[in-house]
Amino acid sequence: MPKTFIFTKVQQRYIKKNYLVISGSEMAKFCGCSKGVMYRYLKKNGLEVPKNIKEKFRSNGMKGRTTFTDAETKFIRDNYLNLPVKSIAAKLGRSGTGVNSRMAQLGLVIPEKLIEKRKQIGRFQKGDELLNKGRKQTDFMRQEAIDRTKATRFKKGSKPHNTTYNGHERVSKDGYIEIRTSLGVYRHKHVVEWEKANGEVQEGFILVCRSDNKLNFSPDNWEMISREENMLRNSRWSFPEEIIPSMALISRISNTLNKLENGKEQIS
Repeated sequence: MPKTFIFTKVQQRYIKKNYLVISGSEMAKFCGCSKGVMYRYLKKNGLEVPKNIKEKFRSNGMKGRTTFTDAETKFIRDNYLNLPVKSIAAKLGRSGTGVNSRMAQLGLVIPEKLIEKRKQIGRFQKGDELLNKGRKQTDFMRQEAIDRTKATRFKKGSKPHNTTYNGHERVSKDGYIEIRTSLGVYRHKHVVEWEKANGEVQEGFILVCRSDNKLNFSPDNWEMISREENMLRNSRWSFPEEIIPSMALISRISNTLNKLENGKEQIS
């Protein structure tokens, strides 16, 4: 088991005096401990380093560690407030991520107001017309570029690569197996199998599993009950099981009478 590192009183005074001007990794080197030990000590003793100072430490630690030339660095310093990062990257032949990293190393921060202003400039405003509106493809693309698009165009009758087939099965978020019955249509497999043997599930009714095995698709494992009965079965009042069907029937009759009285349903 590793030995617990104990800071001397001199080291403790050094940390308390310098934690806002010297990074944790540098203080760890001075004290002869790991960075993890130093950061745990700071946290335990409530010596919290503000975010802006942490960024300064990180920037100082990255100084000199770059593949950018002095000329590229000067260009970034001179233009980061005048040009978007993508434009700077394009002119230097660098990636946007690389330019952002170099800016962080240099401590260059783009003001939030300027970021928002650049976003607004890049957005389509109400009333703006598309640049290719009313123009043929040959008006704004070279023939070589048009030819390259042919390989990735959707052909008539083409289907997405993830298109499934009838009979394809998947698991729902509730743990039920669903089966594709037509393009874009999935149904619970236990319902499909039950209807093959018993006909369509009636309106206002559902199928419930007789056992705890929802992956048993045998019609005998599923029972058709009304939604009212299902509600009563799952009621917090725990009604006796033998009276629930009668209570559900009474509820359905009561609902039907109410609809008849309100003129929403007719007797056929």
